[in-house]
Amino acid sequence: MKRLLAVLLLVALPIAVRGQDGDILPLRFARASSALQSRFHSDWEALSPARQEWAYCISKWSVSITSDSDSVYVAEEVTRLRPVKAEQAGLALDSGSCMTVEGVPLPIAHSHPSGNCSPSRLDITAAVVRKQAPFQLIICGPNSIAGYSGQVYVDVMKYNAGRLFSRK
Repeated sequence: MKRLLAVLLLVALPIAVRGQDGDILPLRFARASSALQSRFHSDWEALSPARQEWAYCISKWSVSITSDSDSVYVAEEVTRLRPVKAEQAGLALDSGSCMTVEGVPLPIAHSHPSGNCSPSRLDITAAVVRKQAPFQLIICGPNSIAGYSGQVYVDVMKYNAGRLFSRK
């Protein structure tokens, strides 16, 4: 099991997010800008006690370099999508309107009122379908955000499918 995990990391990490001009970039993490983090915090305080899940369409982002020279996507501008009860979370990710005018998916930030920062199966499925979006965010606390990419899951699935079909 440890060996499989090590192989998956070696395969998934170098396989990277594709840049806007098609070049392959190192895996990038994602976070919210300071101003956006304040908005996420106030929405968390207002909506999470009612077990509502909400989502944002991220319309503007940049790439920043961290103090240890890693690159990170920084969400800068969002439009909030309709809040829903957590039990109807799939509706919060019904993001047909979260696209560019050319029909390319934009990143989504959505909440997990439970506080769990791990992507759910629905999150992973949505990220794979929306793999052209460079990242997704999960808001899992008033000051906690997890970033991930659908392309990483696509690459892991391709690797696993290749392993299954290459066995004798």
